[in-house]
Amino acid sequence: MLNPPVAPVEPVVAQLHKAGIGGVFVRIDNFLTDPAVERNVREFRRLLQEAGIQFFITVPVFLDPDRLAKEPELAGYGSMGNPSKSTEATWLQMICPARREYRKQRTAWFVAMVRELRPDGLSLDFIRYFIYWEGVAPDRTGDSIEKFCFCDYCLRLMTAELGFGFPSRAGTREAKAAWVLASRREEWTAWKCEKIASMVRESAAAAKAVQPNLKISLHGVPWMEREYDGGLRVVVGQDLQKLAPYVDVFGPMCYFQMLHRSPEWVHDVVQDYYRLTGKPPLPSVQASGQRLSAESADLLRRHLAAGFASPSAGVNIYQWNGIRNDAAKLDMIRETASIP
Repeated sequence: MLNPPVAPVEPVVAQLHKAGIGGVFVRIDNFLTDPAVERNVREFRRLLQEAGIQFFITVPVFLDPDRLAKEPELAGYGSMGNPSKSTEATWLQMICPARREYRKQRTAWFVAMVRELRPDGLSLDFIRYFIYWEGVAPDRTGDSIEKFCFCDYCLRLMTAELGFGFPSRAGTREAKAAWVLASRREEWTAWKCEKIASMVRESAAAAKAVQPNLKISLHGVPWMEREYDGGLRVVVGQDLQKLAPYVDVFGPMCYFQMLHRSPEWVHDVVQDYYRLTGKPPLPSVQASGQRLSAESADLLRRHLAAGFASPSAGVNIYQWNGIRNDAAKLDMIRETASIP
């Protein structure tokens, strides 16, 4: 993963090639609105293609703080009455995934980038319901995690699409959510998972109508099926089995340090994703950050080795800009990738 490099881009591509990097995932949110960024990205894409390095556009599907600042009514609301905005990570502000008009607009935005750049792949990020998963400790219970979405828009959809008749005693948002989670939990969970699956399905179809050979990637929350009382479906809305027909590459974001996990844990997530989808995942592994001490070097080496282990399709390094000038880490990545 990397941010679009500033000009000149030739040295960046040369370094990527020398490091043996096979593909890059780049967010270019302002590509269509900033002429300088557009010129730079077009040149970057051209040079990557000449170097044989795959180019994936990463799009933040339901992450949109700028839009929420203008239209706060598009926010989701959770079972505890909170909006879909993190108080810990203030950048994390998400639109309710059920909003039909927003979904159409968002799809049109990234299809336009596909049309202009002809990337090798389109990587869907923030394609889920609101949760600051980076802050969820391993010992949390599923019941302690707020579930989304119970905004007024979704409550109306539940009545229209699911036939929910909320009891008269459920007069508040929180009371309606409690009734749903107590008596209609699985029906509601399947419904919200379909909202995510349909967005992936529609996005993939629209993008492949422009570029049929386009690969579709999905950034997944790194929870295993049984964790947090089925939280990957109930909280996140990502049903991997439902998503598998539309996704070529699943990328669970296995950042072991920020999640307080062992470095080998990434392999457990990879195995679970593979079991559910039948497709070798490409886990994101955490390599940037502190300089290597003897202890941190051992942790990173173990993390990389677990990430590369079968049935993994490789690893997606988080993130390139944080390691590109760290020769020790680059050497370790090359060495670990070559271990059979």
